[in-house]
Order: sequence, then structure tokens, then C-alpha cells
Amino acid sequence: MITNQLSKVRELATYVGPHLRREAWPSLALFMAGVFSAITEGMGITMLIPMLSGEGGITAFSKLPIIGRFADVFSEYSMVERLTWMAWGLMAIILLRGGLTYAVGILKVTIPMRVRQRLAKESYKHLLGVDIGYVHKTDIGILQSYTGGLPVRAAAVVSAMIEIFINSALLCVYFCMLLLMSWQVTIAAILFLLAIVLVFRRLSVRATGRIGEALSEATAQLIAVSHETILGLKFIRLNCVEEWMRKNFAQALHTVNDLARQGAFISASIQPGFTTVIGVFACAVLIGASTFWPEGIVSWTGVMLLFLIVLFRCLGPASAISAALTVIGLNINAFKRLGGFVQDATLERMSEGDMTFTVLKDRISLQNVSFHYAQSDGRVLHDVSFEVPKGKMVAIVGPSGAGKSTLIGLLTRLYDPVSGSLEVDGVNLQDYQLNTWRRAVAVVSQDITIFNNTVLNNLRFGRDEIAYEEAVRAAKMADAHDFIEALPDGYDTQLGDRGVRLSGGQQQRLAIARAI
Repeated sequence: MITNQLSKVRELATYVGPHLRREAWPSLALFMAGVFSAITEGMGITMLIPMLSGEGGITAFSKLPIIGRFADVFSEYSMVERLTWMAWGLMAIILLRGGLTYAVGILKVTIPMRVRQRLAKESYKHLLGVDIGYVHKTDIGILQSYTGGLPVRAAAVVSAMIEIFINSALLCVYFCMLLLMSWQVTIAAILFLLAIVLVFRRLSVRATGRIGEALSEATAQLIAVSHETILGLKFIRLNCVEEWMRKNFAQALHTVNDLARQGAFISASIQPGFTTVIGVFACAVLIGASTFWPEGIVSWTGVMLLFLIVLFRCLGPASAISAALTVIGLNINAFKRLGGFVQDATLERMSEGDMTFTVLKDRISLQNVSFHYAQSDGRVLHDVSFEVPKGKMVAIVGPSGAGKSTLIGLLTRLYDPVSGSLEVDGVNLQDYQLNTWRRAVAVVSQDITIFNNTVLNNLRFGRDEIAYEEAVRAAKMADAHDFIEALPDGYDTQLGDRGVRLSGGQQQRLAIARAI
């Protein structure tokens, strides 16, 4: 069991450690603020000692190391004077702790947010560069989770780690105070708390791991259903299958909510469970002390009250740590999935050469090119060979499924041939840098992509350096200028998702203008 727990700690450190190292200064600041905040908490509790001590002379606190010296300082003061000093001391500590707590709160939010942002950016970068075949064979909901839900869940793990550190610092301060008051009872309390933590972890760790994995799958499925509904809304309405889609969505949503509810039930049981068990333990200590040492009740009452105050203060951090461990159990698989995606995307990234393509000088030629899709057993193209000389127009004609679109995919290097070669000016296309080749190719496909942006930004998509006048000239050449000018805001008109404000023919014209 211990070996298993150590392996999980190492696994967690492997996932979270690199991100905390990249946030070195914020992490260091959090460490310092968390430690000093915990110390001020202990100082605040110590200020209660003068009020718990008796009037004058040696009190029960006098026999305690460090704490006794602090108690002796106020032993000759009256209760009014003690109250005055305690109020001033508490005010100073509260102000200091308030500032430290604010700093901790800011850093607790900032570090996970930066980790989430970094993971989302990294996943998006790999999504843009991964082989198109990987995208085709992977569920859309899973792909969207790599830049959306999974980074959020991974950041929740980092946030939980921070909670564990901050509350562990508090527990260290509390346990030091408890040790100074009674090391015997404190050791018993620590062993008791550890036993309770292990029991709670034993009961919840397997369940949270299983729920976390299932939740990732269910969330991806829910996203996929929503995405497909938006893309196929016209088809759904035309075929009167709204009720069927509602059932699919309701089922996916029910699965997600059911898993989330199971995780919430486990998390919700942690704090009341801890509070109840520790409360019973504290009462047992009082009963035992009053039963077996009734003659010393006057002398040990103040110390025991302080002991119980500190012990009950341990409840919050202890339950917070256990809840944070539950959060880690529910979400740690997000790191695994993101790591798996990065690894797959790196392995399935399309290779490229180091030659820079500038302009076509002679011809494009295909030599015995064959191709088949990963999901298909049959070949789409088989030993295709032809040449396209510079300055010539070539039409490729054939029935559906003949491989016309596949040829365009090969020419633009969305795919690579299974066998044979595709050459440009006598150089294998794979020897050129991808971006330099693709920037020299313009494609207008049968599946038009119009982005939810203005007409102008759709025309010069990704190329902000193109002047307004150049975009207008391209629109005129594509016979799109007139209908664009007729739109409510002309070239500044928002086209909506997938260009819903344009007809199919207008979308084609806009795509031609963009290609120009």
C-alpha cells in the first residue's frame, strides 16, 4: 500500500512539477506567503494564553516550554491589562495575516490560471500541427476537450496541490503548538488523524480515479453531441429528428451529471466526516482527563482548552487536504490525456524538408502515386501518373469517390502518398517546408469555410498585412464586390457562424476572392 501511494506521489510530481518550475517566482512567493501566514495564525492563537491563565503567580502554562515563558510575561498583569495587550497584539497580527492571506489568495488563482492557459496553448499548437488523418479518426468531442475541458481539470489539480501545501503549513504550526503543550496527547492525535486520513483515502481513491476517467469520456461525448447538433441543425430539422437528438443529448448530459454527482458526494462527505470523528476524539480526551485526573482539573483546564482550540483548528486544514486529494483523484487523468495527445500529435506530425519554395518554374508531376485512408482497406488512388506544366490549366474529371478531392489533398500535403512520389520542379514535395509550399497554393473546395467574423477579415484571414484596397480588388475579380457592398455594413458586416448571412453561391464567391 505504501509503495502504491509513493508511486502516485511520484506520478503527481511528474505531472505538476514542471509547471510549478515554470512558475518559479510566483511559486516561491506563494511558499513564503503561505509559511508566514501559517505562522501568524499560530501567533494569533498564542495571544489567547494571557486570558486563559489565572490571576498572578505560576499557572499551568508556566510549566510549558516557550509557551510558559510567554505566559509568565503577563502573569503579574491584571485581566484588564492583559485584555488590552491582547487586543493590540491581535490587531497587529490580524492586519499582517490579512495582507498575507490576500497575497496567497491572488497567487492561488494566478498560478492555476497560467498553467491552464499554457496547457490550452500547447494543445492548440499541437492540434494545428497534427497530421490531418489523426483529426479524422478522433472524435470531435475528444479533440475539443484538449483545448477546453482537460486544461481546466489539470489546473484544478494544480490548485488542489496549492491547497495541500497551504493547509499543510497550517497543520505544521498547529502540531508544533500541540507538541509544546502535551507531546503524548499530540502524538496520539497525529496517529489518530493519520489513521482517519488513510481510511478516507482508502475508501475514496479508487472511486475517484474511476469516476475521473469516466467523466472525461462522458464530457467528450456531450461536447460531440452539441457540436454535431450545431453543424447539422438544418439536416436535423428537415428530417424531423429533433426528439431523437434531444434524447441523445439528454442521455449524454445525464451520464455527465451522474458522474459529477458521484464525485461531489465523495467530496461532500470529507469535511463532515472529519469534523465528526475529530469532535468525538476531543470529547473522549476530555472525558478521559476528567475521569483519570479529577484532582488536577483546575490546573489543567486552561491548557486543555487551548489544546482543544488548536486541535479543532486542525479540522479545517485536515479536511481541506483530504478534499484536495479527492479533487486530484478526480482530475489527475486530465494530465494523462493531455500528455498522451501531445505524444500522439508529435509522433503523427507530418514531416517536412528544409527547402524553401518560392515560385513554380517548370512543372508538377505525379509518379505512380497510390493512396488509401487509414480507416479504409481499399485504395483510393492506384499508380496515378501525370504532369501539369507551368501555365497550363488541367481539369480532373470523375465520378464521386474517384479520388479528385484526394488528389488536391496530396497536392496541398494534407496527406502523403502511400507509394510513389509527387514532385515540384523535379524536387519531392516532402523536401519543401510545408508553409512555404502551402502559401503558394490557393484552394477553393466544395466545403466552404466561412468564419464568424467580418467580410474583410474573412477575405484576408490570417494575413492582416493585406490592405483594404487589395481585398476589394480580389472581391471584384471574384464578382463578389456588389453583394458585399449591399450588406448592412459592407466589408465590416459580421457573417455569423459558417456564414449564415450569405447564400451558397455568395459563399463560393467569397472563397474565390479569398483564394485570389
